[in-house]
Amino acid sequence: QEAQEIMGVTVQFDSGHSLTIEGRLIARGADKQGIKFTPKGEQKPGAWGGILFEDTSIDAKFDAAGNYVSGSILQYCTVEFAKWAVTGNSASPFIDHCVISNNSSRGISIFNSKGNIVVIRDSTIANNEGGISVEGSENVTVIKNTVTGNIVKGYGGGIYVKGGSAILIMNYEI
Repeated sequence: QEAQEIMGVTVQFDSGHSLTIEGRLIARGADKQGIKFTPKGEQKPGAWGGILFEDTSIDAKFDAAGNYVSGSILQYCTVEFAKWAVTGNSASPFIDHCVISNNSSRGISIFNSKGNIVVIRDSTIANNEGGISVEGSENVTVIKNTVTGNIVKGYGGGIYVKGGSAILIMNYEI
């Protein structure tokens, strides 16, 4: 008997539209029941704007052991065919087990998140014009992600850090 893929929720956007978060976004899918953010029409890079977490969004919080407690989260989500897929503008969402792919600009952009913890964990960032960009931010932790097939256009094909810091915890085999 052939296994069937179980789908979760699909959120579609008209051309040029974006999702701007000025409060809390809790998008928690599950393995094989994820949440897909995608264009309504043609599936091509840049077909919709992407997800923007503004300064007024509620930052993710973690306990002493590093477990998510509250705040904005994208978990088991796919963000595809956007312009800027996921952007944190003075914001700190938790990005966990996501697929960020086929976007016409950076997959994940974190700007000016000083003082707040940003965690990008166990995700795939692939085939974007730039993978992960961290600018003017501190406390950004990138843990066991797959960053592949992103192209350099201007600067930063895989992981780009400028005017801030990031902790990279890689998963590798020798």
